[in-house]
Amino acid sequence: MDLDGGNQKRVVTGVGNSILLDFHYTEGRVYWADKKTGVIYKAAMDGTQRQKLHSSEKGISGLAVDWVHNFVIWTSGEVGSIKRVNTDGKNERTLLRHLSQPISIAVAPNDRFIFWLSDGITPSIQRSDVAGEMITTVLKIPERLGGLSIDRTDKRLFWVQFSLEGESAIGSCDYNGNVVNVIDQPLLSQSLGMSVFLEQVFYTDMSSRTIRQVNKYAGGEAENINLKRMTHPPTAVKVVHPLNQPIEYSMPVFPVCDGRTGVCVNVCSNPAEQGICQCTKGFALSKHGNYCEDVNECGLWDHGCSLGCENIPGSYFCTCPKGYALLPDRKTCHGKKALLQESNSPSMSLLVLDHKWYCPVDLESMVIYFLNVSLDNNTIREQGFAVHVVCLGFEIVCNAS
Repeated sequence: MDLDGGNQKRVVTGVGNSILLDFHYTEGRVYWADKKTGVIYKAAMDGTQRQKLHSSEKGISGLAVDWVHNFVIWTSGEVGSIKRVNTDGKNERTLLRHLSQPISIAVAPNDRFIFWLSDGITPSIQRSDVAGEMITTVLKIPERLGGLSIDRTDKRLFWVQFSLEGESAIGSCDYNGNVVNVIDQPLLSQSLGMSVFLEQVFYTDMSSRTIRQVNKYAGGEAENINLKRMTHPPTAVKVVHPLNQPIEYSMPVFPVCDGRTGVCVNVCSNPAEQGICQCTKGFALSKHGNYCEDVNECGLWDHGCSLGCENIPGSYFCTCPKGYALLPDRKTCHGKKALLQESNSPSMSLLVLDHKWYCPVDLESMVIYFLNVSLDNNTIREQGFAVHVVCLGFEIVCNAS
């Protein structure tokens, strides 16, 4: 369905009533797991190309898709493990063992994090890197937890919590467990699905058979998305949008050609062929050919900047010192300025070069007055002489008015 509840349609049928759900936006596929049987499936988002991806142990308690490295990752609460498999169903690997009842997993692959809820004696939010190392406790919460989701725009974690007195709330914090925010919200089920998008938290309400939304900052009364009750109680919800699965190419997070899987990730532009990465523009393969390094264009002779050069990951830009202006070619600095004043506004500078006048980049039109304009040591003294300036691109034409 659309975000306003319209255009509701069935994508895949016969999946059961106990599933976990995620998607891969770039692939255009939806992934789901049957919690009871432990079987993971995938299909195109229009419902075609349905196939069984992988069979795991029974009791899958969380499912997430790493869309950057192309993995499906899941938790097994009873076994206490986190495993992954490629999105083609190959190369199963156990990332973590001996965990305390892991449930409801979520990933932030651009930041190299995996998060999950621990439903042990002391409920908590746990974190590791994408390789299953560097485990840390993000936050301990003395209440039952459920429904972990990530706001990848603000880089915050969202969850639901239930007290022994029956009170419920939606909580959030940053990736390090700081800046905690809790908004009271009457939730009827701990086993609910949740997804964050823009300013809203979307969650399933099994009792009313609806998808509801609430403001992620202020909370308040939740609104139903679908006006008609669903045929079956909703168990999971995902907002499918590229903002929820961003791809960042600028910074390599670790050697990006995985020696075990041969998969190129992050800054590599194409899948690996025989373990060789191809890097995106602005990056070059390392000496050993196993990851991509930023090219420092400012260290080369052909960057084209007349004065200053600032390198950034994957690119660069030209700069000018104080007293100089960057010309429209975005490379050349020039220091000749004429001081002009707009009517009823503060003074501003207008660039003069070879008797051609140039506007500031954000200027479209203005009325100016000559004020002791100095050009090549020749002084013009015609205060109050109005000139209408019309910008044509960056070069302007002056007409007396």
